[in-house]
Amino acid sequence: MKDYGVNLIAMALILSAMALALEGLSRLFHLGKRPMVPFITDQIGNPRMPPLFQATVVFANGAPFHICTDGDGLRTAQCDGAARPPQVLTIGDSQAFGWGMPFSATFTSRLANRLPGTPVAGLMAVAGTEPESLNSWAADYRAKHPGIKLKLKIICLNLGNDLDEMFFTPANITLPRFKAIREWLSVHSVFMLDFTILKSILAGNEMGYLPPGANPVLFTLDQDERRALAEASVAAIKRLNASAPPAEKTVVLILPNDYQVAPSEFLKYRRFYPSAEEFDSWEKRIPESRRRLDQMQQSIATALTQSGLIVAMPEPDLARFDPKTILDRASHHYNALGNQIIADSILKAINHAKQ
Repeated sequence: MKDYGVNLIAMALILSAMALALEGLSRLFHLGKRPMVPFITDQIGNPRMPPLFQATVVFANGAPFHICTDGDGLRTAQCDGAARPPQVLTIGDSQAFGWGMPFSATFTSRLANRLPGTPVAGLMAVAGTEPESLNSWAADYRAKHPGIKLKLKIICLNLGNDLDEMFFTPANITLPRFKAIREWLSVHSVFMLDFTILKSILAGNEMGYLPPGANPVLFTLDQDERRALAEASVAAIKRLNASAPPAEKTVVLILPNDYQVAPSEFLKYRRFYPSAEEFDSWEKRIPESRRRLDQMQQSIATALTQSGLIVAMPEPDLARFDPKTILDRASHHYNALGNQIIADSILKAINHAKQ
């Protein structure tokens, strides 16, 4: 029995040493930076940013960028951890977060810098998923900060994936086993991030239910069902707006998918498909996908405008530029120039609403 205990302790020490060695190698390889943005999940399984987090992140073939969050997990311009009431709150997914860029390059920061009396220190953005799943977060945030009044609230609808996520995501998400341990490692361990990336690459041969760059929901549903999904999207945005803190101005930002801006953008997803036949089958649908998505976009914008909300649709402004200069080359995310154009579009919508 004594030998068993000694062996157990020895095994634990060996495993601990191996874990420390792997962690050290990962940190050395990445030169102290993170290869991806870590995230945690809320009580119902939706992704959120960890609170009071700060790190420099470098995506594959990308430039380093710094991120920091406040006590609520909101990305913020100030990285000192001090509590500040936000002036501008952007609610949305990775497009709102500012994927792959410093906070100063995001449309939230660029816009606030042009609003009179809005300090940069008050800017925040939350990365989540589609509007419906962010509703519980918004309600919790408002309850935690009673009496808060924003200068500007921006609610993002990302046509790149929000409609598909609203339809295809299961109503009941199964939380992973050992959730707390996994999330602690995700936030604190660089090797855990490397392991997550490796697991994703190895699983990449299986398409899953969402083909990269496409919007399969547009072909899963018929015309009446797409109309119902557009109405559900409007209702979800209204609920999110009501749950979030009030603001002097509220803007709904409808971000187009990249192939709406330029159909040729779909070609960059070819390498993510397991076969040429699979890719070709979706590429042939892009003209019809574009028509159906534009139709849903206009329906959603009209309904939101009629309800009294300011709606910004930057698609026409973005389409005037070479897509390679405004879009990431491996995803539907907009880069720094794209974010500048989006900020201009939001400001234009606000000024138009004043008239």
